[in-house]
Amino acid sequence: MLLSVTTFRSASAQGMRLVGLRVGMGQPISPVTLVGIVEIQKELGLKDEQATKAGTISTDFRNEFIGEVQSAGFNFGELQGLSEDERQKKLAEIRAKFSEIGKKLTDKFQPKLAEVLDAPQRERLNQLRLQASGSHSLKDADVVKVLELSKEQQEKIDTISKDAMKKASELFGQGGDREERANKLKDLGTDWDAKSVELLTKEQKEKFDHLKGKTFDFSELRIGG
Repeated sequence: MLLSVTTFRSASAQGMRLVGLRVGMGQPISPVTLVGIVEIQKELGLKDEQATKAGTISTDFRNEFIGEVQSAGFNFGELQGLSEDERQKKLAEIRAKFSEIGKKLTDKFQPKLAEVLDAPQRERLNQLRLQASGSHSLKDADVVKVLELSKEQQEKIDTISKDAMKKASELFGQGGDREERANKLKDLGTDWDAKSVELLTKEQKEKFDHLKGKTFDFSELRIGG
């Protein structure tokens, strides 16, 4: 099933790969989440005082996210009794709610974060956000505008995303070893990104690379732990 709030809380405490978060939760990575990670703080060149403040903001964001998801009263157990079509429809509704909560809290906490970071740090964090979010970034309104994605491209990207989300749901439904599932999610995310980028023209790929800035290795990066 979709990454539930209980699983999210547990995995966060143990250290969850970012790729698992963005594939499992079905939404882009918030910059407020990223800035709570030590490796990201080092990449941004945060001073000790900045890192402390940014870490507190990130923790508050995560706690409020978990609290709001719990308050929404999702019953993940009821998914087991649904048909495949009904289950996928319900999961889409849950993901939409997760996305709504994530956006609302990002809008709330990002201004606080902006007060802590200087302009170059904010710019680099945005680049890292696009990289960490993978194919989700191609649905970002600003990215769509800069790349001038056609309606056909957007529809194809959406189809690829829905297929990836369905496969992610199936992975969580299978249970099994957490690390093995994490590796499968990582592979799924890599395949998802590759298929989406294939839809871009050469010029669009160059613009997208420019927006993302210098490549940062997120493959083993974890939140929590």
